[in-house]
Amino acid sequence: AFQGLQRLWQDDGDHYAEIGGLNSDGYLLHPALLDAALQPVVAGRDDVLLPYSFHQVELHGTDDATQTHVSGTSVTIADGTGAPVLTVRQVTMRARVTQAEELLWVRDWQPIDLTADADLTEAAVLDCSPPAGETVPARVRAQIIGALEDLQAWLGRRGPDERLAVVTRRAVAVDGDDVDLVQAPIWGLVRTAQLEHPGCITLLDLGEDDAPPPAALRTTLPEIAVRRGETFAPELVHPKPGLPLCPGAWRLDATGGGLDGLTVVAGDADVVPLAAGQVRVEVHAVGLNFHDVAVVLNLIDDVDLGQEGAGVVVESASDAFRPGDRVLGLFGGVFGSMVVVPDQTLAPIPAGWSFAQAASVPVAFVTAFYALVDVAGLRRGESVLVHAAAGGVGSAA
Repeated sequence: AFQGLQRLWQDDGDHYAEIGGLNSDGYLLHPALLDAALQPVVAGRDDVLLPYSFHQVELHGTDDATQTHVSGTSVTIADGTGAPVLTVRQVTMRARVTQAEELLWVRDWQPIDLTADADLTEAAVLDCSPPAGETVPARVRAQIIGALEDLQAWLGRRGPDERLAVVTRRAVAVDGDDVDLVQAPIWGLVRTAQLEHPGCITLLDLGEDDAPPPAALRTTLPEIAVRRGETFAPELVHPKPGLPLCPGAWRLDATGGGLDGLTVVAGDADVVPLAAGQVRVEVHAVGLNFHDVAVVLNLIDDVDLGQEGAGVVVESASDAFRPGDRVLGLFGGVFGSMVVVPDQTLAPIPAGWSFAQAASVPVAFVTAFYALVDVAGLRRGESVLVHAAAGGVGSAA
């Protein structure tokens, strides 16, 4: 059905096409017809363009269309008599993304020049210096209450076109520097105020020894940071290239260097012989546990990343599972493409569950079951109090 384009020609920069062999099949406009109508836009190009958005679309009739006129980014579809069927004032096309990395954007701090805002009136300054106190919770509470009261007072008396710069120190991580946990909550508070009062509040974060540059107090940007005299603002950028994968089986390894120390190494889970009761599983999803974070950050003495996962059995030396079975379970060292596990740690994935859902279940539910049944000896009819902050294990309980 998507090969309805029969003729294609060009005249004075406009493209024309003749479409045939398509029936409406109950559609007001058959999707294959619209697809064929857009083919003249991409004809003769080396790259692949895909329609991204349509503006000012008007459907005139539902008869089978036979001719298409494409001029620039506008499209007109007519029937065999020349009567219009569909007009689109503007079609925006975008090149097809061929690399997965190009689909992903991350928020990162980038150097900026604030000279464009130099002619603006200087903003009022709310200095949120860290308060004194014996404990972090007490300091955070005093910080938030004080900032909220000062912010509300300024908003209540501000005049037209007046702006405010809320100044913090090390409330955000710009270039890998440490974050002050007392200052960081200020940004969450002020971001809420920025949504309620757009365009009048700037968050300005300074380094330990930085002073607010004059241009930073005149900017209209919502968030800026200064480190060692250089000014930054958050922008969406493509992330750095990901870890290269190995041919064949692979796994993620923590070398002890934190997040930067993660590396992909070759594995043997695809070739190691199976012992009795073992199952070879192609991994489709992995549950990320705080244990994995602790391993990467060297908080605990362990080397295996990934405790739970889900996938498909590709080979079995067990009577319980066969190739093709969808399974979930406890997979030691599951951050990889393949894993060999004993059948006692596996269970079938319930019907209707995705691999991602199944991979999030094993550790929390096994932990809850062990705690309530094996340790506490909980029996039918008894009551148990599950704290609201018990996390995944509490939800499982």
